[in-house]
Amino acid sequence: MAILLTARYWDCHFLFAMHRTLAVKHGIRPGDIDSVAFGERPDLSGGLGETYRFVAQLLRCGDVDDDTFAPVAKRWGQQGAVELIATVGFYSMLAMVLNVDRHPVPTTGQLLPDLDR
Repeated sequence: MAILLTARYWDCHFLFAMHRTLAVKHGIRPGDIDSVAFGERPDLSGGLGETYRFVAQLLRCGDVDDDTFAPVAKRWGQQGAVELIATVGFYSMLAMVLNVDRHPVPTTGQLLPDLDR
């Protein structure tokens, strides 16, 4: 979910297409993935919902408030929360490189829909 949100945030078609398949294999519902693709918040609970809230706030604000940080740190520990931040940072950088490179979407993938921002 973290990588999908990051790919959507940066409009990185390649990253989103590659991780869509992996997300489904790891149990994320295709409808939830489609919601992210269309810039909508999916109905998520538990760790997935906590991760979504954390990553969305981190991308939007460059920070997370204590109420958003606490459940992620409780679930995965302080180190896990830091690793989630690092993952978002790494995939943000990678998305920028792929976007500037105009890296093509795999033939089996689809482009992200345009969002009115």
